[in-house]
Amino acid sequence: DNLTVSGGYRLIKASWKKMKDTNSYNLYYKKEADADFTKIENITENSYQIENLEDNTQYEVFVRGVNANGEGPD
Repeated sequence: DNLTVSGGYRLIKASWKKMKDTNSYNLYYKKEADADFTKIENITENSYQIENLEDNTQYEVFVRGVNANGEGPD
């Protein structure tokens, strides 16, 4: 919810609205041309920095909240 991303040299800074009733977050990212996302699990803050990315490459990013009921929708 309210995902904001900004780029830097070989990194993406992602932040999002703190979700009610959420214990952690899972962040997904992939190169625009790729089929599969990479999943980063158990993020406890409402921000994360993805590092060691490729130069001159566009990425797609989304986040999901996780609680006792499992992972929420996009």
